[in-house]
Order: sequence, then C-alpha cells, then structure tokens
Amino acid sequence: MTKITRLNKACAIIFANLLMTGVVEAKMQNEDLWQFISHLSTSVKTVNVNTINRFALPVTEVSQNDNFVFYTSDAVKLASGATLSAFDLRVNKKPNSKVLFAFDYAGQCISLGEVRQHYAKMDITDTPRGHSVHEVTSHTAAIGDGQEVTFSFAETNPDCLSSVVITREK
Repeated sequence: MTKITRLNKACAIIFANLLMTGVVEAKMQNEDLWQFISHLSTSVKTVNVNTINRFALPVTEVSQNDNFVFYTSDAVKLASGATLSAFDLRVNKKPNSKVLFAFDYAGQCISLGEVRQHYAKMDITDTPRGHSVHEVTSHTAAIGDGQEVTFSFAETNPDCLSSVVITREK
C-alpha cells in the first residue's frame, strides 16, 4: 500500500510538471517573435529572485554569484517555425535591480528593416572590431520603464537577426 501511494504521488508530480510546461510551450507556439518579445519584456519588468516561478518561461537555475542568479530554459518554437534558444536570464539578487534576458534566434531571416518596422528609434550599441567572425552589430531601442531591447546581427550573416537581449536597469 505504501509503494502504491508513493508511486501515485510521484506520477501526480510528474503529470503536473508536464501540464505546466505544456501550457507555456503551447502559448509560445502561437506567438511570433514580436509578440514573444512583448510578452517577455512584461515578465522581465517584474521578475526578481522571489518571483522567478512566475516568469513567462519555465526556467532552471544554472548558477549564482554574490550579485546574480543565472537561469536557462529549453528552446521554444514559434508559430512561424523559428526557434529561440540559448536562453540566458540573469536576475540581480537585490529587488528592483538589473535583469538581463537574452536568446538566440534561428529561422526565416529577419532584416534590420523589419526590426525597424517594430522599433523605429534604435541606436547602434555595438559593432564588430575585427577580432572574430562571432562579433555582432547591435541596435538598441528603449521600450519604457527602464527597459531596452537589443537586436544583434552576427558578422557571419550580417543581414539576418541572430540574437535578442531584453534588459531592465531598475
């Protein structure tokens, strides 16, 4: 009888985790990149180490230091077929402090012109310096409430978006 009860509890926990993860994945699959950025920037605006379980994506803690806790998440496939991966969420341990959320984009080429249709006012914030083919040209837009979104284009394919970073200063 004890074995059956433990097995039932374990199955219930696994099933609950699958349901919670599936809901988030299903919700993300119906979004395009621009909806995803909007959705996640709202989550970045309010996240802290005490509310991480309410973040818009299920995340797993990777490590921490004196100031930050580092998280990652599984890849997400959008409705367009594009894949978002290499998620890097960095949350300051002090409430209402800096947060960084970065991810790689792979899918149909998104040009700088298309990015400008959604974020018209951007500044160039990084350019390749000739040290590596992995360097990027980055364009950053303020999105309000101390947040910015940065779109990077890799030197290896400078016409297509390669990564996105959403930051919150405070």
